[in-house]
Amino acid sequence: EILEYIDKPDNYPVRQSGIELIKRIDNAVKVNRQSPEWRRRYMMYQLHVMDIRREAELAGERRGEKRGEERGEKRGERRGERKARRAVIETMMKLTLPVEEIAKYTGVPLEEVLRIKREEEDRVGTALDGGEGI
Repeated sequence: EILEYIDKPDNYPVRQSGIELIKRIDNAVKVNRQSPEWRRRYMMYQLHVMDIRREAELAGERRGEKRGEERGEKRGERRGERKARRAVIETMMKLTLPVEEIAKYTGVPLEEVLRIKREEEDRVGTALDGGEGI
């Protein structure tokens, strides 16, 4: 019963309560609510709680932004590495090196080198055909 009162003191039927402690607590709260000093302290406490919450929110936002930036940088680095690797493979293909050697020298799986080769052949073939394909 005490927990019910503590949880929702304004909705609790204090007069019907058989527990004297609840009645005494409720009376003390009513008396203190009338005190200007108590109100001042309560307002200061509420402002302090709001400040703490805002600081926690800002700290969370900063952590989230930092994580987002780190993830974005990693993605960007991976994309850049893939583009650079592809450019090297394309250059080696233009030099007519065998795909097996390209895979060996770049450390890229043969299947990926073959895929890039097909894509390049399709791109070049489409460009030579006026954009209509073979």
